[in-house]
Amino acid sequence: MPLYYVALLVTWLLTGDTATITRAALFQFVGFQAFPYSVVWWTLVTEIQFYLLLPLGMLLWTAGPRGRLSCIVLLLAWATAYTALVVVGEMASGKTFLLSKSLFARAPAFLIGIAAAAAWLRLADAPVLRQRSRLVAGLSLALLLLTLALLERILLAVTRMAKGAAEVTWHLHHSYEAALWAVIILCLLLGQLPAKRLLVNRALAVVGKLSYSLYLLHVPVLFYLIYPLRESMGLAAYQASAWLYLIPAAALALSLALSLASYHWVEKPFLRRKRALPV
Repeated sequence: MPLYYVALLVTWLLTGDTATITRAALFQFVGFQAFPYSVVWWTLVTEIQFYLLLPLGMLLWTAGPRGRLSCIVLLLAWATAYTALVVVGEMASGKTFLLSKSLFARAPAFLIGIAAAAAWLRLADAPVLRQRSRLVAGLSLALLLLTLALLERILLAVTRMAKGAAEVTWHLHHSYEAALWAVIILCLLLGQLPAKRLLVNRALAVVGKLSYSLYLLHVPVLFYLIYPLRESMGLAAYQASAWLYLIPAAALALSLALSLASYHWVEKPFLRRKRALPV
């Protein structure tokens, strides 16, 4: 939340777009209205909706039998509406477009994440997984490769359909993709994979800590580094030059540096304050 509001404040100072910033501050859908800063904001709004709803769901679930029954009834009501609008209907058409970018339509991904977390908690100390056996390593690697192959098929299908058409006619691809990513994460965490340290290591753990800042910052950095040069050179000349590779590399380095700064100056101080709050 603090970093999100800092991003809104900086964007308002640079653009003066009060209407868009106000909508984003109230967790309403914002797309390209404050380009290039606002491109990723809608996803954060969806996450915030989840973070606001999850504690309420937990309060109901722990309130006794009636609370649990209420949770089940609410989930069934959501599943019915989701089936009618997403599985059967066209989600991203007309007034339902905003719903497609909301927690209502993205709830399966969050539910899959919850299920993956539960699986991790149950299986992390399982004796069969703690033993270093070739069978476990082989099965983990086979499952990982199969999952990556299925993920490639889904992403390729979305690319061929064009993203807009996929949103309208095949919104379920988000759920399929989320499920496959959950399997990949569990394979990396639980499996005894060869060369696991290439993906699970301290360097990538640092990138993981910076990922939220990196997510907020990378689009403006890419835009302001690439667009002026591409406009001055012309698209064809830019694509034929070494800048096509050098500029994205420079953008990655700059984005990581800015993310490190925002993590230490914005995120980390608020995280310390949060840890100091009474439970």
